Amino acid sequence: MNRVLYGLLIIAAIAASLTGCATKPELITIHLTADRHINDGVRLPVDIIAVEGSGEASFMGSVMKIGPEAWFGHSKRDQLSRRDYVPLAISGGETREETLKLNEEIKRVIVYADFENNKERDTQQVIIIPEKRHEKHFIMIRESELEHSK
Repeated sequence: MNRVLYGLLIIAAIAASLTGCATKPELITIHLTADRHINDGVRLPVDIIAVEGSGEASFMGSVMKIGPEAWFGHSKRDQLSRRDYVPLAISGGETREETLKLNEEIKRVIVYADFENNKERDTQQVIIIPEKRHEKHFIMIRESELEHSK
């Protein structure tokens, strides 16, 4: 009886450790710093989006197809929960830092901004592919564009 119980405890411990490894979240910190004058003086809507999937058919794939210009009024945005994205409104001269816990299914983190006088997709978005257990990313918010560095 003791051997059976001991064996079951070992199996349970191994299963728990394997499960813990599989779901251990990674952290990503996004530090946003806005120039003094941004977005023609209007608070800038910024979303940090971290949802599972990476293929075109996934939710993340559909978010990437929508793009930053249409994102803020799109119905897909309304489908996300607060654990999937961080909505922000940033003024000139403001600094924000957001730390997100990512599970291993999250392959990308997208930062979208909706500038008043910018329709260029590439300057209104930052796509981050997490590579390490804890990464820090810096995003400078210029007058009408985003700049990313690690």
